[in-house]
Amino acid sequence: MTMHRRQALQRGLAGGLVLALPFPMLAAGRSAPFRRLAVLDPPYEEAYEVLIAMAPPLARGTVAKVLTRLATEADVQLKTDQLTAALDPDKTRLHEHFVHALADALDAADAKVLLVPTEPAEDEDALMHQVQALAPQADGLLLANVMGRFVALHGLDAYAPGVIAGIKALPMRGGTPWLDTYFSAGFRGIDPRAEHLEVVDMPERFDNHTALLDQVDAARQSLVRGAEAIAAEVAQRLMA
Repeated sequence: MTMHRRQALQRGLAGGLVLALPFPMLAAGRSAPFRRLAVLDPPYEEAYEVLIAMAPPLARGTVAKVLTRLATEADVQLKTDQLTAALDPDKTRLHEHFVHALADALDAADAKVLLVPTEPAEDEDALMHQVQALAPQADGLLLANVMGRFVALHGLDAYAPGVIAGIKALPMRGGTPWLDTYFSAGFRGIDPRAEHLEVVDMPERFDNHTALLDQVDAARQSLVRGAEAIAAEVAQRLMA
């Protein structure tokens, strides 16, 4: 999302201006259970995970097993930190791409999106109070945790891109959520709770961690494509 579009979403909090552009995948005449949907702008910096789906076999003996597990966890954390630095959260902005695509898609139902900056909160009720204070015009709230990752089946396998998003959409007045689920795109199987989107095209493969770091533009675009596809699916579900 460009800075101009980000500012347009945020200005809607005060002046009623929101970002909602045409999204050709959705037919006109759809309806949504809200007119203005507040989407939280999370107060944390994104990180992009490197995961090994099948951990190496543990060595024999209690001490050896502990050391093997700690070494594996340290290696994964180091690779995650390196990938996050290479992708650069300020450039990748996965959550913002999700919000932008959601705003585009919901325009088919004449529903608008407000990007609401929030502070860390202890629970959902505390977040609701923040939104009510900052965006009293919103009649719906969307909580979205969008995570980008690259997964190898084992230590010698190529890395495949994947995006998983925890989504909860609910009325500001309270009551039963309109949507409360997880979606995944790209690599599947990490979280059994997720509804996997088979149609999303994320064919990129990276032979090893070095190749992943050397091809950050392709890596970034694969994650963005997954996040935008999940946003389109969320909009479809909300307008069903």
